[in-house]
Amino acid sequence: MCVPRRAGFTVVELLVVIVVLGLLAGVVVPTVTMAHGQASVSSAAGDLAVVLRWAQARAQVRAEHVRVTVAADSSYAVSDQTGGGGCVCRQGRLGTCACSSNYPGLAVEFLPAGWPAAAGSSVPRAGSFVFAWGSATSRVTVQLTGCVRCL
Repeated sequence: MCVPRRAGFTVVELLVVIVVLGLLAGVVVPTVTMAHGQASVSSAAGDLAVVLRWAQARAQVRAEHVRVTVAADSSYAVSDQTGGGGCVCRQGRLGTCACSSNYPGLAVEFLPAGWPAAAGSSVPRAGSFVFAWGSATSRVTVQLTGCVRCL
């Protein structure tokens, strides 16, 4: 007499599959998280470089001081500094990563000639902004000549 075999999986087979999936998830999740962090940081730095170049061009075209202020949470505001007041002409967010800078108050001001300076100053000054998320970092450097570079 022949006993028919039942279709299905044994508990051992299911446990093996669950363990293998767990191992794969343990390897893939940190890699994906790191790649997402690096992409976020690079994107924020690239966006800030565009904003800085735009503000620099605005300062040159309008022949006035234009200030870019970046908050620690990566939001930014671009303001014209005419008549001692700061009229905000553009604002937004650069992503979800943290930002730091060697410019006082996380603000750079472009002079009418396009040179960068510390906010409220008329003396050209180079500096940089650093974006960080986890161990991923990216830097935007504003050179003394006014060249904005993403590193």
